[in-house]
Amino acid sequence: MHGYYYQRQKGKEYDFIDLAEELTEALGRKTVFDTSGWHINNKKYQQRAEKYAKHFSDDKNMEKLKAFNVSFNVFNASYIASVKAAQNKDFEKAKRLRERFVNNMANTLFTFTPLAHHPNFNILTRAFFHADKTTKNFNDINMVQLIQETLNALSKLYRQDLQGEQKYVKTPQDCKRFMELYSQKLSVIDTTLNYSGRMQKFIKEHNIKTNRLQDHSKTTPIIIDRLKDNARMAKVLMNRLIDTDGKVYHMDYARFIPTEVQLNIDDKNTPTPKLANLVEDFVITKQNLNR
Repeated sequence: MHGYYYQRQKGKEYDFIDLAEELTEALGRKTVFDTSGWHINNKKYQQRAEKYAKHFSDDKNMEKLKAFNVSFNVFNASYIASVKAAQNKDFEKAKRLRERFVNNMANTLFTFTPLAHHPNFNILTRAFFHADKTTKNFNDINMVQLIQETLNALSKLYRQDLQGEQKYVKTPQDCKRFMELYSQKLSVIDTTLNYSGRMQKFIKEHNIKTNRLQDHSKTTPIIIDRLKDNARMAKVLMNRLIDTDGKVYHMDYARFIPTEVQLNIDDKNTPTPKLANLVEDFVITKQNLNR
């Protein structure tokens, strides 16, 4: 489940915390919080993120989640725009956009400081492998540079906090401890990327040539056959995603398989961006789900 899914019903507001608990009770499955961060000046998202950080800082609440994920990768819109600006020799714009991306990520990590110690809290770093020369600007070497810049910005936020509000940091030892936790969580970069619809588009736009992507098209028919037999018991796809229009999908991050289920929410008729690797010719029925 993506982190900022939101519902209002009969004057009461429901956000991820409420929905995660209800879905766990109804489906018997732990949910996943996913975010790629937010703009540092978005007060609404900032306040909501702080609320989540406070709630899930209680280990009893965090244990109810399968994972709390922050996505940190070279496919962020601000970073891509920064690369394009540099290629167009607009270096001032490139620097500004890169700093925006870095500062937003540092703020995201700073906000989730109360969760940094927990094993369910993950930072998902992804990039191309540097051996393919055409991946320049978007490979693991670039990712390492962005991580270091983000850690530098995060360290600055901790020092400011120590000298001011002391929201998260009350001693220099706290600064050191949190920086070590984040450095460890950022130490592994995933280069096993999927050959998805969005990735296909990205590769074409940036003229990238690589044979290291995982193409799941060959295994999808096998998975569909298993889901036809019994969607509830099929072990090949263990997660479900609820999109912002309330539609429910089976998913494993490599492919998204639609179901007939859709929550009755206010925004159910609002179009949402097409999911990458969405299976077009098969829908899991309610009958199949209830077997």
